[in-house]
Order: sequence, then structure tokens, then C-alpha cells
Amino acid sequence: MSETDNYKKAVEKVKKATQTARNQALSEPLPSLTRKQQIQQRKISLQVSGNLNSEKNVQKFVESIGPNIASNVDPRLIMAIIENESSFDPKAKSPKNAIGLMQIKDTTATLIAKATGLDAKEILTDPAANIQAGIWLFYNDIMPRYDDVDSDDQTKFALAEWNSSPRAIKKAQLAAATDGVSVNKVVSDFESILRYLPEETRKFVTKVATSFGARK
Repeated sequence: MSETDNYKKAVEKVKKATQTARNQALSEPLPSLTRKQQIQQRKISLQVSGNLNSEKNVQKFVESIGPNIASNVDPRLIMAIIENESSFDPKAKSPKNAIGLMQIKDTTATLIAKATGLDAKEILTDPAANIQAGIWLFYNDIMPRYDDVDSDDQTKFALAEWNSSPRAIKKAQLAAATDGVSVNKVVSDFESILRYLPEETRKFVTKVATSFGARK
């Protein structure tokens, strides 16, 4: 079998495996915020949205609001993401126009708003809404795509996708499979695809993991 044939075979195997995992994760509609959750979040948001200008206040808010968005939220991980995304600056804006504490782009804000009932403009202008949207995106959209792997690898896959895109993850998996890494490994073992990811993403995952470890 030629090198080209091996590559095509690896591509098809990874595509099939990743699509199967995605289908399983998305077999049920993504959970939207209930009306009760929206009202509760809004109450908390109004109470603290003008005060999310310090790490301490951000932590209190994350700990208060997280369980209302997803039952498996780990506030320490969200804090680690915020630390590395914006250094707790609610007015942070990246060269790629990612905005706020959790660095959300306007197109992403629009998608989150449609799925949850949150206001897209507030996601970009209100620090509290920005955090709420980021938590929902990470735990209810990205994490379920990696439900079939152990918790540590799941977190790292999700962080890598958060920083890059689903396409970047698939590209790294395909590259690893083409180099001879087993298909089962590239979809379950984050370290097996690490060197194939963009440098920025590799650094981001490492920094967040370090920050997260320091908060345990």
C-alpha cells in the first residue's frame, strides 16, 4: 500500500471515530438555560456586574453562578481560563476581537445567545454575562464532545478546542494518525496530538493546566 493510500486510510479512520464521538455527544439537544436559571443569573448579574474588577470578586461570582449553568462546573478551572485569557481585566480585547474576561467573539456570542436566551450584546459588554456565556460554552458545548475520554484528557481536549477550533483538533488528530499513532489513541490521549497543535494552543493548555493545578 502506498504512502498516499495509508494517509487516506488514516484520514477516514479518524474522521469516522471523531464523527462517532461527536454524534454521541450531540445525540440530545444542547441544554439551554431554563427561565428560572436566566432569572437567577440575572439577579446575580445585576448585583455584581459592576464589581467584577478583581480576581476575588470574579471568583465569588463564578462560584455562585457556575452550578446554575452546569452541574459539573469546576470554578477553579474557569478561574484558570479567565486568568490566562484576560488577566481578570473585564475590558480586555484581543487583536482577534475576542472580548471580556473570557475573551468571547461577537459571532460566538450570537450563537450562545440563540442557544441560551442570554443577550448577545450583554455577553460582550457585561462582565457577568460574559462569564455566564463562557461557562455555558465550555461545559455544555465543548466538553460533551470529549465525553468518551478520561476527565484529565477531556479537560485538555476541551481547552485546546476553546483556544483554537474543532477543526484544529481534527487536523492534529489526522496528522498524528498519518504519522502512525493509532486512531483510538488520537481520539482519547491528548498527549498523542499535542505536538501537532498550533504553538499558541499548546502554550495555552499548558498555562491553564498550571494555573488550575495551583488553585487546587
